[in-house]
Amino acid sequence: MRLRLLSILLFVVTQIFIGDLVFSQNNVKVIKGKVYNENKQPLVAATIVLANANNKAVHQATTDQTGAFLISTNKEGTYTLNISFTGFKTFTSGPFKLSDKDFGNINLGVSSNNLDEVSVQAKQNLIELDANSITYNVSKSITAHGGNALDVLKRAPSVFVDNDNTISINGKPGAMILIDGKQSYLSNREIADLLKAMPSSNIKSIEIINTPSAKYDAAGTAGMINIKTMKSQLVGFNGSITTGVSYGETAKQNEDLS
Repeated sequence: MRLRLLSILLFVVTQIFIGDLVFSQNNVKVIKGKVYNENKQPLVAATIVLANANNKAVHQATTDQTGAFLISTNKEGTYTLNISFTGFKTFTSGPFKLSDKDFGNINLGVSSNNLDEVSVQAKQNLIELDANSITYNVSKSITAHGGNALDVLKRAPSVFVDNDNTISINGKPGAMILIDGKQSYLSNREIADLLKAMPSSNIKSIEIINTPSAKYDAAGTAGMINIKTMKSQLVGFNGSITTGVSYGETAKQNEDLS
Protein backbone atom coordinates (compact mmCIF):
# COMPACT_ATOMS: atom_id res chain seq x y z
CA MET A 1 0.00 0.00 0.00
CA ARG A 2 2.77 2.38 0.97
CA LEU A 3 4.63 1.58 -2.27
CA ARG A 4 1.48 2.29 -4.28
CA LEU A 5 1.01 5.68 -2.58
CA LEU A 6 4.66 6.52 -3.21
CA SER A 7 4.26 5.64 -6.88
CA ILE A 8 1.17 7.83 -7.20
CA LEU A 9 2.91 10.73 -5.45
CA LEU A 10 5.95 10.40 -7.72
CA PHE A 11 3.69 10.36 -10.79
CA VAL A 12 1.87 13.53 -9.69
CA VAL A 13 5.13 15.38 -8.94
CA THR A 14 6.57 14.33 -12.30
CA GLN A 15 3.48 15.56 -14.16
CA ILE A 16 3.64 18.91 -12.37
CA PHE A 17 7.34 19.27 -13.22
CA ILE A 18 6.76 18.38 -16.87
CA GLY A 19 3.83 20.78 -17.03
CA ASP A 20 5.90 23.63 -15.64
CA LEU A 21 8.74 22.83 -18.03
CA VAL A 22 6.46 22.77 -21.07
CA PHE A 23 4.82 26.03 -19.99
CA SER A 24 8.23 27.63 -19.52
CA GLN A 25 9.38 26.51 -22.97
CA ASN A 26 6.15 27.63 -24.61
CA ASN A 27 6.40 31.01 -22.86
CA VAL A 28 9.76 31.94 -24.44
CA LYS A 29 9.61 35.36 -26.08
CA VAL A 30 11.86 36.56 -28.91
CA ILE A 31 13.25 40.09 -29.15
CA LYS A 32 14.88 40.89 -32.46
CA GLY A 33 15.85 43.63 -34.87
CA LYS A 34 18.56 44.90 -37.22
CA VAL A 35 21.14 47.61 -36.62
CA TYR A 36 22.37 49.93 -39.38
CA ASN A 37 24.35 53.13 -39.74
CA GLU A 38 22.89 56.26 -41.32
CA ASN A 39 23.86 54.96 -44.77
CA LYS A 40 21.75 51.81 -44.25
CA GLN A 41 24.85 49.64 -43.93
CA PRO A 42 24.70 46.85 -41.30
CA LEU A 43 26.73 47.37 -38.14
CA VAL A 44 28.45 44.06 -37.45
CA ALA A 45 29.21 43.04 -33.84
CA ALA A 46 27.22 45.87 -32.26
CA THR A 47 26.57 45.11 -28.58
CA ILE A 48 22.94 44.41 -27.63
CA VAL A 49 22.02 44.49 -23.93
CA LEU A 50 18.60 43.62 -22.49
CA ALA A 51 18.38 45.31 -19.08
CA ASN A 52 15.75 44.86 -16.37
CA ALA A 53 13.93 47.57 -14.41
CA ASN A 54 16.99 47.96 -12.15
CA ASN A 55 19.15 48.61 -15.23
CA LYS A 56 20.96 45.32 -14.71
CA ALA A 57 21.94 43.42 -17.84
CA VAL A 58 20.11 40.09 -18.01
CA HIS A 59 20.87 39.12 -21.62
CA GLN A 60 23.53 40.22 -24.06
CA ALA A 61 24.11 39.53 -27.75
CA THR A 62 25.92 40.89 -30.79
CA THR A 63 24.73 41.59 -34.30
CA ASP A 64 25.71 39.24 -37.11
CA GLN A 65 27.07 40.00 -40.58
CA THR A 66 23.67 41.37 -41.65
CA GLY A 67 23.30 43.56 -38.56
CA ALA A 68 20.61 41.27 -37.12
CA PHE A 69 20.24 40.29 -33.47
CA LEU A 70 17.94 37.94 -31.56
CA ILE A 71 17.42 37.45 -27.83
CA SER A 72 15.19 34.72 -26.35
CA THR A 73 13.95 34.75 -22.76
CA ASN A 74 11.03 33.54 -20.66
CA LYS A 75 11.67 35.80 -17.66
CA GLU A 76 8.65 38.05 -17.19
CA GLY A 77 9.34 41.69 -16.38
CA THR A 78 9.89 45.19 -17.71
CA TYR A 79 12.95 45.74 -19.86
CA THR A 80 14.89 48.26 -21.92
CA LEU A 81 17.08 47.47 -24.92
CA ASN A 82 20.47 49.15 -25.24
CA ILE A 83 22.54 49.07 -28.44
CA SER A 84 26.09 50.38 -28.65
CA PHE A 85 28.82 50.44 -31.26
CA THR A 86 32.17 52.20 -31.18
CA GLY A 87 31.95 55.67 -32.75
CA PHE A 88 28.13 55.78 -32.77
CA LYS A 89 25.47 57.11 -30.45
CA THR A 90 23.98 54.55 -28.08
CA PHE A 91 20.36 53.54 -28.65
CA THR A 92 18.15 52.99 -25.61
CA SER A 93 14.55 51.90 -26.02
CA GLY A 94 11.69 52.91 -23.77
CA PRO A 95 10.57 50.41 -21.10
CA PHE A 96 8.51 47.49 -22.41
CA LYS A 97 6.86 44.39 -20.96
CA LEU A 98 8.26 41.05 -22.07
CA SER A 99 6.61 39.87 -25.27
CA ASP A 100 7.57 38.85 -28.80
CA LYS A 101 8.99 42.13 -30.06
CA ASP A 102 10.52 43.12 -33.40
CA PHE A 103 12.35 46.44 -33.25
CA GLY A 104 12.72 46.42 -37.02
CA ASN A 105 15.56 48.49 -38.45
CA ILE A 106 17.42 50.62 -35.90
CA ASN A 107 19.70 53.31 -37.32
CA LEU A 108 22.57 54.52 -35.14
CA GLY A 109 23.81 58.04 -35.75
CA VAL A 110 27.47 58.95 -35.64
CA SER A 111 28.62 60.49 -32.37
CA SER A 112 29.70 64.09 -32.97
CA ASN A 113 32.95 63.38 -31.12
CA ASN A 114 33.78 60.33 -33.21
CA LEU A 115 33.55 61.39 -36.85
CA ASP A 116 37.22 60.54 -37.37
CA GLU A 117 36.69 57.16 -35.72
CA VAL A 118 33.95 56.22 -38.17
CA SER A 119 36.14 57.35 -41.06
CA VAL A 120 38.91 55.07 -39.83
CA GLN A 121 36.43 52.20 -39.47
CA ALA A 122 35.48 52.56 -43.12
CA LYS A 123 39.13 52.12 -44.14
CA GLN A 124 40.35 49.57 -41.63
CA ASN A 125 38.97 46.46 -40.01
CA LEU A 126 38.33 47.80 -36.53
CA ILE A 127 36.25 44.71 -35.73
CA GLU A 128 36.80 41.31 -37.33
CA LEU A 129 34.49 38.31 -37.05
CA ASP A 130 34.92 34.63 -37.73
CA ALA A 131 32.91 31.54 -36.79
CA ASN A 132 34.06 31.40 -33.17
CA SER A 133 35.55 34.77 -32.28
CA ILE A 134 35.40 38.55 -32.49
CA THR A 135 38.59 40.63 -32.66
CA TYR A 136 38.52 44.28 -31.61
CA ASN A 137 41.60 45.95 -33.11
CA VAL A 138 42.18 48.53 -30.39
CA SER A 139 45.29 49.97 -32.02
CA LYS A 140 43.12 51.13 -34.94
CA SER A 141 40.60 52.88 -32.70
CA ILE A 142 40.96 56.61 -32.12
CA THR A 143 38.56 56.72 -29.17
CA ALA A 144 40.37 53.88 -27.38
CA HIS A 145 43.40 56.06 -26.65
CA GLY A 146 43.74 58.10 -23.47
CA GLY A 147 42.10 55.72 -21.00
CA ASN A 148 43.12 52.42 -19.48
CA ALA A 149 42.75 48.81 -20.54
CA LEU A 150 39.59 48.29 -18.47
CA ASP A 151 37.93 51.19 -20.31
CA VAL A 152 38.86 49.54 -23.60
CA LEU A 153 37.53 46.15 -22.47
CA LYS A 154 34.17 47.74 -21.63
CA ARG A 155 33.91 48.93 -25.26
CA ALA A 156 34.68 45.51 -26.74
CA PRO A 157 31.79 43.83 -28.60
CA SER A 158 29.77 41.28 -26.57
CA VAL A 159 31.75 42.07 -23.38
CA PHE A 160 30.06 43.49 -20.27
CA VAL A 161 31.76 44.56 -17.03
CA ASP A 162 29.43 45.21 -14.08
CA ASN A 163 29.99 47.33 -10.96
CA ASP A 164 31.57 44.35 -9.17
CA ASN A 165 34.08 43.95 -12.03
CA THR A 166 32.51 40.66 -13.09
CA ILE A 167 33.34 40.18 -16.76
CA SER A 168 30.73 38.45 -18.92
CA ILE A 169 30.47 37.50 -22.58
CA ASN A 170 27.03 37.75 -24.16
CA GLY A 171 25.58 38.12 -20.68
CA LYS A 172 27.24 34.97 -19.30
CA PRO A 173 29.63 35.51 -16.34
CA GLY A 174 32.75 33.43 -15.89
CA ALA A 175 34.91 34.66 -18.76
CA MET A 176 38.49 33.40 -18.78
CA ILE A 177 41.06 36.21 -19.14
CA LEU A 178 44.31 35.74 -21.03
CA ILE A 179 47.04 38.31 -21.59
CA ASP A 180 49.16 37.70 -24.67
CA GLY A 181 47.80 34.16 -24.80
CA LYS A 182 48.73 33.31 -21.21
CA GLN A 183 45.94 32.30 -18.85
CA SER A 184 45.43 34.43 -15.75
CA TYR A 185 44.27 32.98 -12.45
CA LEU A 186 43.56 36.33 -10.81
CA SER A 187 40.28 37.25 -9.13
CA ASN A 188 37.87 39.73 -10.71
CA ARG A 189 39.19 42.54 -8.51
CA GLU A 190 42.82 41.71 -9.27
CA ILE A 191 42.14 41.59 -13.00
CA ALA A 192 40.34 44.94 -12.81
CA ASP A 193 43.25 46.49 -10.86
CA LEU A 194 45.72 45.17 -13.40
CA LEU A 195 43.74 46.49 -16.37
CA LYS A 196 43.15 49.87 -14.72
CA ALA A 197 46.91 50.24 -14.35
CA MET A 198 47.56 49.31 -17.97
CA PRO A 199 47.36 52.26 -20.42
CA SER A 200 45.04 51.76 -23.38
CA SER A 201 47.91 52.63 -25.73
CA ASN A 202 49.55 49.37 -24.66
CA ILE A 203 46.65 47.29 -26.02
CA LYS A 204 46.94 46.00 -29.58
CA SER A 205 43.72 44.00 -29.77
CA ILE A 206 41.11 42.13 -27.74
CA GLU A 207 39.97 38.73 -28.98
CA ILE A 208 36.65 37.37 -27.69
CA ILE A 209 36.42 33.60 -28.15
CA ASN A 210 33.07 31.91 -27.53
CA THR A 211 34.40 28.34 -27.25
CA PRO A 212 37.96 28.01 -25.89
CA SER A 213 40.11 25.08 -27.02
CA ALA A 214 40.51 22.03 -24.79
CA LYS A 215 44.04 23.04 -23.69
CA TYR A 216 42.57 25.72 -21.41
CA ASP A 217 40.88 25.13 -18.06
CA ALA A 218 37.14 24.51 -18.05
CA ALA A 219 36.75 27.49 -15.72
CA GLY A 220 35.95 29.88 -18.55
CA THR A 221 32.40 28.69 -19.05
CA ALA A 222 31.31 31.94 -20.71
CA GLY A 223 34.21 31.99 -23.14
CA MET A 224 37.65 33.49 -23.29
CA ILE A 225 39.05 37.02 -23.67
CA ASN A 226 42.61 37.31 -24.95
CA ILE A 227 44.09 40.78 -24.44
CA LYS A 228 47.03 41.25 -26.78
CA THR A 229 49.48 43.98 -25.81
CA MET A 230 51.84 46.05 -27.92
CA LYS A 231 54.61 44.87 -25.59
CA SER A 232 54.42 41.90 -23.22
CA GLN A 233 54.80 44.11 -20.19
CA LEU A 234 52.78 43.31 -17.06
CA VAL A 235 54.91 44.86 -14.32
CA GLY A 236 54.89 48.42 -12.99
CA PHE A 237 52.31 50.21 -15.16
CA ASN A 238 52.40 53.97 -14.47
CA GLY A 239 54.14 53.25 -11.16
CA SER A 240 50.78 52.90 -9.40
CA ILE A 241 50.60 49.12 -9.17
CA THR A 242 53.14 46.36 -9.34
CA THR A 243 51.70 42.93 -9.96
CA GLY A 244 53.70 39.76 -10.35
CA VAL A 245 51.79 36.96 -12.01
CA SER A 246 52.77 33.44 -12.97
CA TYR A 247 50.85 31.54 -15.61
CA GLY A 248 50.50 27.88 -16.49
CA GLU A 249 49.64 24.77 -14.52
CA THR A 250 49.66 26.60 -11.19
CA ALA A 251 49.29 30.26 -10.41
CA LYS A 252 50.93 32.56 -7.90
CA GLN A 253 50.55 36.27 -7.59
CA ASN A 254 51.89 39.03 -5.39
CA GLU A 255 50.54 42.52 -5.39
CA ASP A 256 52.08 45.71 -4.06
CA LEU A 257 49.81 48.74 -4.21
CA SER A 258 51.50 52.08 -3.75
